[in-house]
Amino acid sequence: RVYSVLTGKGSGDYKWVMGPTTWAALDNRPGDDAHNLDWDANVERNLNEGGNAEYIRFDTDLSRFPKDFNIDKLFVRYVDVVRGKMEEVKEILKKINRVYKEKIPGETYGIYYNEVPSTSSGRDITIVSFFNSWAWMSADDNFNAKYDEIFGKGSAVAMWKTWEMATVGQECEIWEYKEELSGLPAMVKAAERQ
Repeated sequence: RVYSVLTGKGSGDYKWVMGPTTWAALDNRPGDDAHNLDWDANVERNLNEGGNAEYIRFDTDLSRFPKDFNIDKLFVRYVDVVRGKMEEVKEILKKINRVYKEKIPGETYGIYYNEVPSTSSGRDITIVSFFNSWAWMSADDNFNAKYDEIFGKGSAVAMWKTWEMATVGQECEIWEYKEELSGLPAMVKAAERQ
């Protein structure tokens, strides 16, 4: 699938996302002369210099794909985790996932880990929220109150303090799906993400 980047320092760029797939499948990707010539003539010449390629792994346990949906817009957060704090961050994500599962069940998002991480890139975890309407950006799901309902009064504030100590920060972008440039349809089947 191909996306245009609407916000952030990559605004105006396009993102090409291949997958889901496996490492082993990369051994059998097209590599014949016809494919390579087509790639050079129709893709490579249109790419920006110095692009960024990443391999990210989907976390089926911490992601929420409650129903089938058509991709439209994505709110993409790249999270920079403090060295040695990844397990602590995953524990927080488990609790957040529980809140969404029990209290905000319709929310759709994916959690991904950088498979070839760099201590300087700031992209250890990618959190992708999928939405169709811009109104979603201003909707208040009362997350903190719902977190406190499950884990006790004041738990949300304590959790966010722990999150701040375990992460360096995040970088965010909004992407929009470009059907006319994509080889895969907008439809995502929830069952395939479980």
